[in-house]
Order: sequence, then structure tokens, then C-alpha cells
Amino acid sequence: MPFVLESVSISPMTTANLCSQLGGQGQAPTVTIKHTAAAGVPIRLSLQDKLSDGSTFNHRSTRVTSDGSGTTTVNHRFLPPCNTTRGRLNSNYQLTVEAGGKSRTVGWARFNSATRTIQ
Repeated sequence: MPFVLESVSISPMTTANLCSQLGGQGQAPTVTIKHTAAAGVPIRLSLQDKLSDGSTFNHRSTRVTSDGSGTTTVNHRFLPPCNTTRGRLNSNYQLTVEAGGKSRTVGWARFNSATRTIQ
């Protein structure tokens, strides 16, 4: 039976998730992955900042194994969002989850570096 990624959700970004330079604590987001009820399947999670100039900044990745219940919860401390460009570049944070030869990407939040606001 093939392993299926049914859904991926990530807790909303808050100020606590931001780096200390932006007034945050670098708190890890909570990622919930719903999938085929199979234990031990490798799952790779990676967080990226797609910047407004077209470049990408990688916020590291992690590997976990699936929980047999069909729901795997991950609290990994990726590099915290830390766009201090003061309006030169804005951020679009995206999480990609890969497992069973498939991948799914979900948006986490957008960050306006000029106003230092999470959108």
C-alpha cells in the first residue's frame, strides 16, 4: 500500500516565532501531518523563505518517521524568521513535507520587513 500525505498544517506564525532581533523568541512552529496509518516511514520537512527578489533562504530541514496512528506532529526549531532588511525585501515562508516519493508545500506566513508585520 503506498504511503499518502493527506494533509499538512502549520501553526500560525506569531511574534514568538520570530528571531530575537525582531522581538521574538525563535519558538518552533507545530506541524501536523496526516497520512496513511503506517509507522516508520521517513518524512522530511524543510522551511524556506521565498524572498521578494526571487531568491530563496533555507531555514534548515529535519527528518522524522511517521507515527502509526496516521498523524505525525513535529515541533522542530528551524532557523527562526529573521528578515531585517527594513523594507528592501519581503518574505514568504513555506514549509515543504516530503514522504513516500511525494511532496506537499504549505504557506506559513508572509512578513513585511518595512513594517515588521506578519501577514
